[in-house]
Amino acid sequence: NTTDAIGRAAAEAMQGPIQAAYKETFQSIVLPVFERGCQSMFQQINDSFKQGTHECKNHHKLPIVLFVLAYDIQQLETHIKNRKQRDQDARDPVIGQLQQMIDTLQNSQDQLATTVTAS
Repeated sequence: NTTDAIGRAAAEAMQGPIQAAYKETFQSIVLPVFERGCQSMFQQINDSFKQGTHECKNHHKLPIVLFVLAYDIQQLETHIKNRKQRDQDARDPVIGQLQQMIDTLQNSQDQLATTVTAS
């Protein structure tokens, strides 16, 4: 009937702006945080590798090189673990905000459909 058609039309009209809002939030908040995290992680990996190879060239002693590499690997693992936690901590509020937006928009859509149906 007409009421259902109006409700469907309103829901379809809201779908585009909702998707645009999600896309904008993801591109402006989530991606930059992730990119900075990756950039920092790869820079530290590169620095650690350079340091290890430099020490290898200077010392020419296998036990020292192995110790340095093992230490670098341990440091890298710790850094990756910490980075993952920081990234997760940065994403959680964004995901919470997105969920709140979904809930708010869904409630608005439901209220609109109820209002249209009641009319």
